Amino acid sequence: MEMRIIPVIDIRNSIAVHAVRGEREKYKPLKSVFADSSDPYEIAVNMPHDLIYIADLDSIQKKGNNYKVIKKIAEKKNVMVDIGIRKFEDFKKALKLGVIPIVASETLESLAELKKIVECGEDFVFSIDIKKSEVITNFLPKNHVECFNLLKNLGIKKFIILNLDNVGTLSGWNIDMSFLNKSNAEVYIGGGIKKTDIEKFKNIVSGFLVGTAIHRGII
Repeated sequence: MEMRIIPVIDIRNSIAVHAVRGEREKYKPLKSVFADSSDPYEIAVNMPHDLIYIADLDSIQKKGNNYKVIKKIAEKKNVMVDIGIRKFEDFKKALKLGVIPIVASETLESLAELKKIVECGEDFVFSIDIKKSEVITNFLPKNHVECFNLLKNLGIKKFIILNLDNVGTLSGWNIDMSFLNKSNAEVYIGGGIKKTDIEKFKNIVSGFLVGTAIHRGII
C-alpha cells in the first residue's frame, strides 16, 4: 500500500481551528495556506489531497455538531471523521454523513458497543488516543501496544495512533513503533508530525495525519 499524507482539519462552531496538545478550550481559528479564511470547506476543497481527517470537536464534546459542513466536504473529498462515537447508534449517524467513521478510544463507552460496530461489517478506523503516554479509555488497556493487540484480535484492521500531547507542536513523533514490524494492519500516526518523521517511519506505517505542518506549507 502506498504511504499517505492525510491532512487534519479540526472543526468547532463551523470554523476550522488550530489544535494544540488536545487543549480544546484554547483552540484558535486556523490559518491555512489553502484558504484566506478559516472556512473548513474552503480549506478542504483547495487541498491537493484525496483523503482528509476531520475531528468534529462539538460532537466529540457533546456541544452540538458540524454535520452540515462535513457532509458538504464529503461530497468533494474522501473523509474520515471523528464525531465522538460512544455507542453503535453514533456509529450509524457517522455512516449517514457519507464518511469513514473513526471510532476513538477517548469516547467509546464499552467493549460491547465496539463488538456491535465490528460485527456490522462497515468500514471504520479505530483511533488509539494517547495522552501522557497512556491510552485514553474507559475499558481498554492503557498501554498502546496491549491495546493495539487486543483490538487487532477483535478483527479491527485500520488504526490511527494519535499522540494528543504533541498535536499542533511540530515536536515530532516520540512513541515506540517497533511493535508494528510484525503487523499487517493499516496504521496511521498523528501528533506533532514533521518531515523527518515521514522519512523515518514511512516503511513502518501506512501514513501520517498532518495538521500544522500542512497548513503552514512545511509539508
